[in-house]
Amino acid sequence: MRYLAILCLILLLFSCGISDPDTAAERDIRDLIYELGRDFNWNNIDGIMGKMHPEYRHKGMYQMQLRQLWLDRLAQYSLMETSISRLEINGDYAVVFLQATFSSPSASFTFMEPEDNGDYSYFYYDHGKWWIYGDQGWISK
Repeated sequence: MRYLAILCLILLLFSCGISDPDTAAERDIRDLIYELGRDFNWNNIDGIMGKMHPEYRHKGMYQMQLRQLWLDRLAQYSLMETSISRLEINGDYAVVFLQATFSSPSASFTFMEPEDNGDYSYFYYDHGKWWIYGDQGWISK
């Protein structure tokens, strides 16, 4: 009887997966990208900008310029769809490789990120959550 109880306990312990921090981070980042697309499709610039880290910087662009970039995208396109192909997580930093398609009734354009723009491909984990952080570059490339 004792062996049966020990065996059941061992099986229970093995059936409960050990939480992998990278798996949790990947899920959180995927959710953030999904929410970014949702906010775009709902024309919610404040929701989009709320995902940016206060110290956001990308190719010399700060939050004010980024806000204008997203306003321009919102004016030109009505729908954003993303498909994540790969995530690279290194501690508190991550890079997302994805295909983003911006569409309107008259046109659509597809970007491969981070190669084409990258403004929403770089992430930083700060104060208990993932933020879009930019590449932290000072000079526009």
